Amino acid sequence: MTRKYTIIESNSGLVWGTVVADTLTDACRIIDENIGAHGCTYEESGRSVIGSVIGSGKDHYIVHIDDTYIDYMADDYDAVRALPIAGYVVRTYAA
Repeated sequence: MTRKYTIIESNSGLVWGTVVADTLTDACRIIDENIGAHGCTYEESGRSVIGSVIGSGKDHYIVHIDDTYIDYMADDYDAVRALPIAGYVVRTYAA
């Protein structure tokens, strides 16, 4: 189902952008490709798995469902964090 997502890159805590996509992994891919990061792979992680990812050094995104009309900036972490979490996505760079 196509919907709007706003994504926080959890290592930096910055809001990386807002996109409309069919899946969480598509949303992350679109965000990365917009900044020139092509060829990454993505894997959705449930809440039980994300605890092992945080602090592990693995790149991951916190993906929020965004039904607002707000254009969030990179440092709007607290406002985005108040949105419902759609899920977590682990990103692996292409070799």
